[in-house]
Amino acid sequence: MGALGELYLFVKVAVWIGFLPMVLLAAGTSMLGVVMLRLQGAVLWEKLSLALTRGELPAPVLLEGGMGWLSAVLLIIPGFFTDALGVLCLIPAVRRGLARRLLQGQAAPSAGGGRPPPSGPRTIEGDFTREKDDP
Repeated sequence: MGALGELYLFVKVAVWIGFLPMVLLAAGTSMLGVVMLRLQGAVLWEKLSLALTRGELPAPVLLEGGMGWLSAVLLIIPGFFTDALGVLCLIPAVRRGLARRLLQGQAAPSAGGGRPPPSGPRTIEGDFTREKDDP
């Protein structure tokens, strides 16, 4: 839906609820988007650090956080269609579903270049020099 579609929706909503309520609604959703943009940064940082602490891949967390930022930006942009998309992306279940769908089929890269991790004791080869003998 382009700019003409957004303009059409603005006119239809203005006729339905009145011009002043329409302007207040558009300004309110933009302010909500600004607040959400600030909150999404803090939430993303917290979830990302928690995922990294647990040793999980950060891709799903980053993708969900990116969608949170996208929803906030869509709320900031004036227009009722973009606001509807922004509100839809704010719903956690929708965000998780979209993230799962986008990550489907993406294999996590392994550290060994496709080889399975070694099992058993790990040997590290190298040279050493003894500086001082302990009695």
